Amino acid sequence: MAYQTDSSLNAKDWLILEELQKNARVSFAELGRLVKMSRPAVTERVKRLEDAGVISGYGVKINLSKVGLPITAFMRLRGACNKSMSVFETIPEIIACDRVTGDDDFIAKLAVSSIAHLEDLINRLEPICEITTLIVLNEVVKERLINPSLLAQE
Repeated sequence: MAYQTDSSLNAKDWLILEELQKNARVSFAELGRLVKMSRPAVTERVKRLEDAGVISGYGVKINLSKVGLPITAFMRLRGACNKSMSVFETIPEIIACDRVTGDDDFIAKLAVSSIAHLEDLINRLEPICEITTLIVLNEVVKERLINPSLLAQE
């Protein structure tokens, strides 16, 4: 069974996806137990989800404070930065950057070691774009698990 569209995911697929989002290091035997499937069946199902691109990778979540980057900020970027998009890829403090609609051209998520570090980054980018910086005080909603309740109801 190949997955053609998002709607081809069934309840078991979603259970597998939810469990893998909670713990991507879970063994196939344990995953099978959690979703009430045999190890070979769940292994095959995960492989199909990977082959279809539904599962696009596995990763590690790093506590930024523990590695010396306690300040997270967002930058709203607009203006001439459209001509310099490639520069964003060269700035390691930019840990994510999206092109957006509205008054801004880009929203960048930053991780920095100090306010002075953030100010240095602002000074480097100001010649390229107009910037509005927002410092994160605390994370109100952690990354959510993606599940079928997020799909638009028709």
